[in-house]
Amino acid sequence: MFESIAVLIIFFFLLSFGFTFYGKMQQISNMKKMRQATEIDTVSLAIKTSNLAELQCSIKNVGEPNCYDWYKIKAFQHMLQDSENNEFLTDHYYQKLGYSRIELNIIYPDHDSILLYNRTRDLAEGGGSIVTLMPISVYNPTDKKHRFAYLNITYYSPE
Repeated sequence: MFESIAVLIIFFFLLSFGFTFYGKMQQISNMKKMRQATEIDTVSLAIKTSNLAELQCSIKNVGEPNCYDWYKIKAFQHMLQDSENNEFLTDHYYQKLGYSRIELNIIYPDHDSILLYNRTRDLAEGGGSIVTLMPISVYNPTDKKHRFAYLNITYYSPE
């Protein structure tokens, strides 16, 4: 009688240990999948940002990849600062860019920093941020010169 109770206690102990181990492994697997999804979202945001049609250089109506037009940048910046259309534009770009901060940093031949989009989320609520740097060319059509720059893209993950 005592032997069968001892066997049952050991069996339930091993069963609970197995469930605990399986639960931890499943939790680690889910964390990896969430991290992968966040990284994919970050890369997708970087690609969308570098190919924004509103800012892209075009020669004979053909867009150049990873190139922004200087005057389009200035007009875009002015448009987002306009208080009348700001709510509509912020909602429009939120659908494309989500919670992120996009800053253009010109590094050669002069130094300049231009904030293109800023919709952040409070990190105290959870989640984190991932910063991606993407090289880009800024073309000034009046003097026909390119400037070297990079996009500083900060993506705020939902969880």
